Amino acid sequence: MDSMLLSILCVFGLIGGSLAQPAVTALICYPPPTVANAVYAPVQQVYQVGTTIRFTCRAGFRFTPTSSETAQCRSLAGRPTTWRLESQKTAPVCVLISPTRPVNPVVPVNPVAPVPRCQGRCPQLSECQRYNNVDICVCNDGYYNSNGVCTARTSDTLTTCRSPPCPPNSDPHLINGKYVHICKPTHFVFGNICAPRSTGRAQCSRPAVGPNVIIAADPGKTTWYSGETINYACSGQMIVTPSSRRQAVCGPTGLFSTPPPTCR
Repeated sequence: MDSMLLSILCVFGLIGGSLAQPAVTALICYPPPTVANAVYAPVQQVYQVGTTIRFTCRAGFRFTPTSSETAQCRSLAGRPTTWRLESQKTAPVCVLISPTRPVNPVVPVNPVAPVPRCQGRCPQLSECQRYNNVDICVCNDGYYNSNGVCTARTSDTLTTCRSPPCPPNSDPHLINGKYVHICKPTHFVFGNICAPRSTGRAQCSRPAVGPNVIIAADPGKTTWYSGETINYACSGQMIVTPSSRRQAVCGPTGLFSTPPPTCR
C-alpha cells in the first residue's frame, strides 16, 4: 500500500473521444473520472485492456442524446491506455429530468440488505471511506498504510527526492533502510495515486418526505455534503408543491435550505 513505490499518474481528462489514462507499462486502466449524477459498473481498482464499463444515470436524471453510455479500456501501440467511448459519442452527461415529465419510482418488492462497507475488514486506527465509487480503508490522521497496517508517521525518516521522482502529493522516506514514497498527511494511497482525504464538510441527513414525494437519488444515499443539491419529484401525475421546492441545498450548518415539498 503506502509503503510500495508509487507510479506517476496523469490527471484523468477527456481527450478526443476517450478518457485519458496514466502512462504505465502494465496494460491496465484505472477507474474513469467521476460523472456527476451517474454511477458505473463494474467497480474495480484496475481494469484489464478490453474491459467495458457501463454508466447509469441516477434516479431523476437521464443521458443527453450525445452521451456515451459505455467505455472500453483500450491500448494502442506507443500510447497510454485510454477509456474509449462509443463512436460519434461524447463523455457521458446526466441531466435532470423535466419536472413536467412523470417520474415513475422504482419500488423494490422486498427490502435489500445493505452491503457491509469495506467488508468490515479495516485495520486498527483506520476507517472506511468512499473514493471514486470505491469503499477503501483509510488510516487515521498521523498514520500511513504500511502493508495493511496503520503505522505512526513518527517511525519514518523524511529524505530527499531522487529517481524515480516523487509522485504528486507524496514525500520520499527511509524506512528500515528502504527508500519509499508515502502520501502526504492530507492524502491517502488509492491504487497507484495519492487521493485527497475527506475535507470534513458539514453533512445533511436524508430528509423524511410525505406521501408520493420522491427523492431523486440512490435509495442508499443517506447524506449530502455542504453545497450539494437534493432534488425532489412526485409519483404519477402529481405536481411538486410549491414548485420552488423542487431543489434544496445542504447548508454549512447541516440543514437543507428549504423543507421537502408536498405532492398534489
